[in-house]
Amino acid sequence: MKKSLIILWIIIIVGAGFLFLNKFQTTIDPKLNPPQDIEEEETPNKSFSEYLAAGDKYFAEANYKLAARNYRLATQVSATSSKAFLKLGQAYQKNHQPSEALSALTQASTLNPNSLTIKLALVQSNLDLNKIAEAKELVWQLDRANFHVKYYTGLILVLYKEFDQAKEFFTDIVATDSTASEEIKKNSEQILNRYETFGYYSEAEKIFLQTMLAKTLTEIDQHYLAIPLLFDVISQKNNYRDAWIVLGYAYLNTNQLPEAIDALSQAEALDAEKPETLFFLGLAYQKSAKPDKAIYYIEKAADAGFEPVDEINLRRCELYTDQKDYEKAAQKFEQIISSNPDNLDAFVSLVSLYLDNLNQPEKALTAANKAIQYHNKDAISYNLKAWALTALGRADEAKKHLEKATSLGGSDLNSAMIRAKITQLNLQITNPPIK
Repeated sequence: MKKSLIILWIIIIVGAGFLFLNKFQTTIDPKLNPPQDIEEEETPNKSFSEYLAAGDKYFAEANYKLAARNYRLATQVSATSSKAFLKLGQAYQKNHQPSEALSALTQASTLNPNSLTIKLALVQSNLDLNKIAEAKELVWQLDRANFHVKYYTGLILVLYKEFDQAKEFFTDIVATDSTASEEIKKNSEQILNRYETFGYYSEAEKIFLQTMLAKTLTEIDQHYLAIPLLFDVISQKNNYRDAWIVLGYAYLNTNQLPEAIDALSQAEALDAEKPETLFFLGLAYQKSAKPDKAIYYIEKAADAGFEPVDEINLRRCELYTDQKDYEKAAQKFEQIISSNPDNLDAFVSLVSLYLDNLNQPEKALTAANKAIQYHNKDAISYNLKAWALTALGRADEAKKHLEKATSLGGSDLNSAMIRAKITQLNLQITNPPIK
């Protein structure tokens, strides 16, 4: 089977401290290395419903590139379907293609001008493109009794630095709106927590609140919105290291790599020993296909004490694999598994290396058995063993393990390997700007 391990892309989830160290969390985005371009069909050869179903499948798997491709083909089959154009726009949004998203959603709105869902999606695309005035004009026309409208009103007021007014809308969502979804309530609570933190420090400058809110926008998957806020902060305090770091993360999350490297390099110039800055510079260079620089910064992050060490080793493994040094990569994955057997993704990568690159199926089987030992309720473990047994020519045994995987809800190894785990990193972002 062709190796299809998804490489992880870190995004920042923040908590900020004023006189003490607080901890960041990061979630994994499964598109650090997006799929290679796939040759598009010039003429659709499937039905509208088939393309829509395929798009939904890929969207659920977070493969937004292929989701968009299928939705796009669906719009070719039925150019009057607002549903297909809406889904296409949403896939483009997730794949960090805001201009394409706006175009698709504009067409959806033309076909169905009364849809609130489409209008809200248009608001999001305008915000992603920094068309804040246009987004405001759309939202201000909508009924503020709707919790989504309240939420976007609050976000837009934050961008206009009307922080007190924005707080009122988020407070209303959390305290009184029984219709609000759990996601919107959770996001609003996270924003309000930043106001609470800011309130602890009577002498703190407003740009400290602004920076914390920008961090929170990154936390709630509003990376594009963080960028203009941070530009404003940096224009006032050019030596504010943490603002440069968050700006670099926002660019990294939106696949704007030269900008990410520039911002993180500015943070490095202000503090050359901060492990998180070095680590994320390594990620930015890795994604930019500059493995030598990536390794340099990943190693510097390790020397500076970046934790968890497993995350450093994962990046080393990926970079060794990219450089075709498969033995070193396998050694590092073995170390990760030895210290943290809960990391199922490391088992997937290790089995893949042993089978696809090193032609060592016995070692692959050993790793798969260990995966079952620690993850005996996960279909992936049994898929891995079936994969190894197949390579060893033990088809009957492989079949039994595939049946076990099927009973656990994972009959297809390819789809099983697509799943991206969520990890947490302790990233320390500290200190308000120096007055």
